[in-house]
Amino acid sequence: MDKIYKIVLSGGGSGGHVIPLLALIPELSKKFAGVYYVGTGGVEKKLVRNAGLPFYEISAAGLNRSKPLKNLTLPFRVIKSVAECVKLFRKIKPDVVFSKGGYVGLPPVIAARILRVPTVCHESDLTLGLSNKTAYRLGSTVLTGFYQTSTLSNRFIYSGFPLRESLFLGNKKIIVQRYSLDTSKPTLLIVGGSLGSVALNKVIVEALPRLTALYNVVHLTGKNKLSIPESEGYHPVEYADDIQNYYAAADVIVSRCGAGALVEIAALKKSAVFIPLPKAASRGDQIDNAKVATEHGATVLLQENLSADTLLQAIQTAATKKMRPVSAAENVKITNILFSIAETHKRP
Repeated sequence: MDKIYKIVLSGGGSGGHVIPLLALIPELSKKFAGVYYVGTGGVEKKLVRNAGLPFYEISAAGLNRSKPLKNLTLPFRVIKSVAECVKLFRKIKPDVVFSKGGYVGLPPVIAARILRVPTVCHESDLTLGLSNKTAYRLGSTVLTGFYQTSTLSNRFIYSGFPLRESLFLGNKKIIVQRYSLDTSKPTLLIVGGSLGSVALNKVIVEALPRLTALYNVVHLTGKNKLSIPESEGYHPVEYADDIQNYYAAADVIVSRCGAGALVEIAALKKSAVFIPLPKAASRGDQIDNAKVATEHGATVLLQENLSADTLLQAIQTAATKKMRPVSAAENVKITNILFSIAETHKRP
């Protein structure tokens, strides 16, 4: 079969929007003649370029939940981003645009609809985010990570989650040697997400003496989010390019409850404590995800209850059980759906 179709991927603002798209590249490359990425200068730029994809930067901007007055200029910035995408798409001529959501993913969807290019978005959470809600209203097909979400509309298709093949190839010895871990102790991995977690990092500092007495503590802090230096039993690092090795080394994982982290940690059947982002700082999607995490064997600790004492207790509880997978790796299934839509709407 000759590869004749082109696909544009979009999504960004955090690793949770980018990494699932990158997981699809090996399968997409088998079906599509061209795979392109549209994003901002944020976290996606480095990740996508490292993956070897053509990357096109736009000036997208997101909703500011903490400073509402800054949103007054948002419509004008969205219009500018859409215009940039329209110009780009007239050059690339994509056959389908696939958005992972987030503020970065919306302008490409709007531009594609203007040019009558079919659009598809993927929703990892139980409820649609603002970008995917808008994409749905504009006629996009919506793929859902959770089956429950797919029952809400006949334009929703249950697809499961894209997972990186490398996720299952982690090597514990690499991390043990990298940090000279004490192999007589279990290892605790703390992950605040690609952007870090100030609230979680603060409590880690308070709990550190008790944590290091029991565990090797490896802490993915997020860039510029924690200044506490490395010490005996404690190993901070801003960001990990080889997260699969960190996962392999971990006996217990403490994490935020973004859908990507939830699905990956569950797929590896790890012991886990999830601390969902509170509604005051989000739309509440991680609170919903936490319900799924509990159903699959994780321990959940709400941020309003977070302290050094409750964190230690939650870790000790989590250590007694393993998670069950939420979803299989559905990379082939998602790729086939995208190819079918491109083929159905092929250009004359």
